[in-house]
Amino acid sequence: MDVHPYYQRGATFSGVEYAWIKMTDGAAVYAMKRDGRVWTADEHARRLREAGIPFGGYCYAQPGNGAAEARVLLAECDRLGGTGVAPAVDIEDNPNIYTWSTRDAVDHGRAFCAEVRRRGRRPAVYMNASKMQACRPGEWPEDPVIWVARYGRAPEASGVYRGHYDVHQFREDGNLPGSAGRVDWNQAYTLAHLTASGPGGGPTPNPNPTEDDDMITAPAGTDDHINVIVKGKGSLYLACSWGQTVDVHSILFYGDTGPGAKETGVGGGYDGGLRNPPERWTFQPNKPGPVRVPVGAAMATIRYTARHSFGIGVA
Repeated sequence: MDVHPYYQRGATFSGVEYAWIKMTDGAAVYAMKRDGRVWTADEHARRLREAGIPFGGYCYAQPGNGAAEARVLLAECDRLGGTGVAPAVDIEDNPNIYTWSTRDAVDHGRAFCAEVRRRGRRPAVYMNASKMQACRPGEWPEDPVIWVARYGRAPEASGVYRGHYDVHQFREDGNLPGSAGRVDWNQAYTLAHLTASGPGGGPTPNPNPTEDDDMITAPAGTDDHINVIVKGKGSLYLACSWGQTVDVHSILFYGDTGPGAKETGVGGGYDGGLRNPPERWTFQPNKPGPVRVPVGAAMATIRYTARHSFGIGVA
């Protein structure tokens, strides 16, 4: 979800998994004088910290210096402990403020993202679906997290947006206990928006997962592989965001091994390399699985090709 210091004042965050707070307006810290006080991001940040919920900040972009906006936003994120979610730039048209041309939006967004990258973090870019299609930040070399807004429909419906996305803002009229106004709700399709730095940081993708892991992130790769602990689980899922696919070459399951024993296959897997001709099993956003985990399996080795990172879940 994402919240505004004033319009969602009073909000509590029970049940919220992550959040963005509006922290800056252009290259200035956000502060609104109204109702006899000054409203900033501090109150929301305090409540999120106390609840242990990962959060970060976003900047409402203004014409000017995108890199300067990034520097001010990162300073606020650090001050408030909001480093658990990728710092975002919100580029949207407002007839009372500014209407972005595609060229201006791209230049501004890339300047913001490059500065965030220079400081060792991964940025996020928020746009509505049509502007996202025109600007295509998913193809920028800065590789930002893609946060796309379209209410009531999937971003890709009717061809409005044809790229991948990590987070979809799907409604603007949600409810949150205590909030003075309606709330924007978001659905994450990857873990890309979460970081592992600072208070409230999110999970770090683990190349050697333990039995307690329910979801890990596999990096992009060509004919790469990852091992996943599946002991005691019944199903395996591969989750990618819209506009992405994961091509699986093979999923092989192994059971426990005793002292001195060799690895033991338990069957029930898939090996497209043994087919004639070789085949790949393609996972899509709306077809994540499940793959049945055979009885006795302790580990799965997944060999895959994917242009973007994706989630692997066991249940």
